[in-house]
Amino acid sequence: MSQSLVHSLQAPPGMSLARLLGLTGAVLAAHLLLLGAPSLDFDSKAPAMGRALSTRTIVLPSPTLAPPASVAPRAATAPKLRASPAKPRPPSQPSAEPAPAVEPGGTTVATPPPELSVVGPTAAEPVATAEPSTEPALEVPAERPPRDDGLSARAYKFPASARLSYDIEADRFPYTASAEMLWQHDGKNYQASMAIRKLVTVRSQTSVGSIGADGLMPTRFADKSRGEVAAHFDRDGGKVTFSANTPEAALLTATQDQLSLPLQLAAMVAGEPERFSRGATITIQVVGPRQASLWLLTVEGPETLTLPIGELATLKLQRNPRQPYDQKVELWLAPDHGYLPARIRLTDPNGAYLDQKLQSVEGLH
Repeated sequence: MSQSLVHSLQAPPGMSLARLLGLTGAVLAAHLLLLGAPSLDFDSKAPAMGRALSTRTIVLPSPTLAPPASVAPRAATAPKLRASPAKPRPPSQPSAEPAPAVEPGGTTVATPPPELSVVGPTAAEPVATAEPSTEPALEVPAERPPRDDGLSARAYKFPASARLSYDIEADRFPYTASAEMLWQHDGKNYQASMAIRKLVTVRSQTSVGSIGADGLMPTRFADKSRGEVAAHFDRDGGKVTFSANTPEAALLTATQDQLSLPLQLAAMVAGEPERFSRGATITIQVVGPRQASLWLLTVEGPETLTLPIGELATLKLQRNPRQPYDQKVELWLAPDHGYLPARIRLTDPNGAYLDQKLQSVEGLH
């Protein structure tokens, strides 16, 4: 092996042995330096890496503690973000009252109430007052008829029995129709009927009852067109019942039906005409074939009419609609004929009307 080494150390042609040995020594020195330097570097860095690794292994539990610490600040920052908009709001309100409202109620909740306190009540109060106002509007008149208990103390003067004929003009008829009212009484009981004819009878109403302290006191009212429906006045039970299977109604003082009403008004005005000056009002319950409602009638004052019977002095009373579906009712009472109705005009909410004008009056014995 030494021979091979020597043989390998033999200088190439043209190179001295000393020079070859010098180059070989330089190469060996360089190798030693290269091999020694990394070892030193790794040794010097190994402790550092070991420390780094050991530190990380020690810190490994700390990362478990670190996330809660990181979460806690985030939770803390969130309230700061919510609190920051609240801070400008209290300064915007100079009053001292919003400050206590911010502390107990929270920042985001406490600031709206001051805004609502300025705008809300103005918008909410009309709504709150509108609802009760509509209900009392129906209930207040319901208490008014009992106030008219004075009707029992008024003087009634009923017109004599008579047959009244009318010409009828209506937008629903292509030509003029006619009507006849028959009114009869003996001072204790009464009966009245109205029939509208257009070649044949197209509608009829009847009212029967007694005459007492409250004037006319109906016991039955019937309305017949294609079929008949009726209202029954149960004075002992204090109610009105209907054959149309509609809810019963309480029977108030001096209640009238649709047909007896003008006759009752005639007796009231004839008994004390001075009480019925322009602007006077009468609140009275009126029963139809299917329901009862309160009517408020206003005295419009004297009016002279030109009718088929001729020119007549009349006293006009009017019922204005109180509900969208109510009819407008206009009555003209003729003093020369015992205040019997000289003209009756009914107007529906849609504008349809029926105008009934006196043509003749015939006394009955």
